[in-house]
Amino acid sequence: MAIEKSVFNQGKMQMFLLQEYGLHLTESQHLSMGTANCYKVSCKEGNYFFKEYQKEYTLQTVERETELVDYLYSKGFPVARFIKTISGNSCTLFKGHVISLQEYLEGKSYLNDLPHNLLKDSAKYLGILHSILKDYPMESSLDEKWAASISVEAVNKKYDRLLEALERENKDPNYSVVRHIK
Repeated sequence: MAIEKSVFNQGKMQMFLLQEYGLHLTESQHLSMGTANCYKVSCKEGNYFFKEYQKEYTLQTVERETELVDYLYSKGFPVARFIKTISGNSCTLFKGHVISLQEYLEGKSYLNDLPHNLLKDSAKYLGILHSILKDYPMESSLDEKWAASISVEAVNKKYDRLLEALERENKDPNYSVVRHIK
């Protein structure tokens, strides 16, 4: 469930996709999983995963993700590649929010309900991923800032923000499931 209200409506998204990507939107479907505003967008040119990141995300953060995805793709690892804008960027800004577009992969996402028969494949891909990333130049982010971000206080603040968002979006289909877990 998204933490922030989207800056898009159907018309703004249609214009954005045309201006930034040259794509002709026919339909958009808001996806309820995740804390960003995510959509499956159907365009005349195909289906895509449209992501409107929370305001705290920067272009640099998302660009690092796109570089990692490109690296994984170059090594033959199955990923949803980022679609470049008309100007050749992997992400862009709209009303203070970073926006990206990726290939849309049909399928099911699992949280804690992964069927047992998929566990072996999951472990296999995790091993392949680990092997590929051993040579990838990553920043060391396990510093004081990272440690503070996983402190009890930080986790409680994030949890409180998520619960506030949950209460604002009580019509969301996942509301009763998440409310039950609380």
